[in-house]
Amino acid sequence: MKAKHALIHDTFTLERRYPSAPAKVYRYFSEPEYRKRWFGATEDWSQRSHSLDFRVGGQELAQGAPPGGPLITYDSRILDIVPGERIINSYVLAAAGERFSVSLSTAEFLPDGTGTLLRVTEHGAYFDGNPEGPQMRVHGIGEQLALLGRVLQKDQD
Repeated sequence: MKAKHALIHDTFTLERRYPSAPAKVYRYFSEPEYRKRWFGATEDWSQRSHSLDFRVGGQELAQGAPPGGPLITYDSRILDIVPGERIINSYVLAAAGERFSVSLSTAEFLPDGTGTLLRVTEHGAYFDGNPEGPQMRVHGIGEQLALLGRVLQKDQD
């Protein structure tokens, strides 16, 4: 009889305010040349590859590694797009070729004065009962959104 593996489910929402208009923030999610500047890694990660076919049914594939860590692969399918308003995708994360989570993610681009309230909601299934999985994901996405803010600020200067 095959052993059962523990599974942890978690849902979280992160919100960030950016001084840029929703159309500009959306561009940094939807256009490959902008997205690869902030997505898939924090500034200390190496980004080995990135491709984005931005359409419903399209794929995004990114690979990178933290300092001294394994190659992380992000393999996503885009499920829904409302231009300038929301993007919904599902994705699998793997480390050194071994899958460790599957998630459904929604990014909403909401007008906030002259800027944007970005709301990212994620529903995740973390394999093998890793209790750090949800907390690590919140931290990692938070770091990416902070990097997005720095990139947007730099582009406004």
